[in-house]
Amino acid sequence: MRAFDWYLENYGQDKQEIILLHVYNSIDHVTQYSDDDSEDASEMRVDEMKNILKAANKQAKGMLRKFEDKCKKVELPCRSKIELGTPGEAICKVAKDENITCIVLGNRGLGAFRRTILGSVSDHVVHHSRVPVLIVPPKD
Repeated sequence: MRAFDWYLENYGQDKQEIILLHVYNSIDHVTQYSDDDSEDASEMRVDEMKNILKAANKQAKGMLRKFEDKCKKVELPCRSKIELGTPGEAICKVAKDENITCIVLGNRGLGAFRRTILGSVSDHVVHHSRVPVLIVPPKD
């Protein structure tokens, strides 16, 4: 929210369309086990996966709606997108596919150790984006 508010305060008056992007991580790496190798068991797993994705989309739409409402309030044109995958990669891909001119994102302020272990979305985007990236630092 901090990066979005910073953008509105500093560039929102330009009234350029923005894309609000929410990326949730892929769950491809999750191994599914079943004692039953029948077709019914695999169908159940597909249904469960669909329910998980449906719930994730609903949650993402709820989060994006808050930003959409703020955009409407200040008459800033926007579109929302929901992507599944690695956040840094998805952000760079959407920026390329949508011909984005600048990416604005927040930085959670992870320490050097945690950033090394967990990785950093902003670090990935800075090093892989083909457009300028503006990172809004955490509050003190």
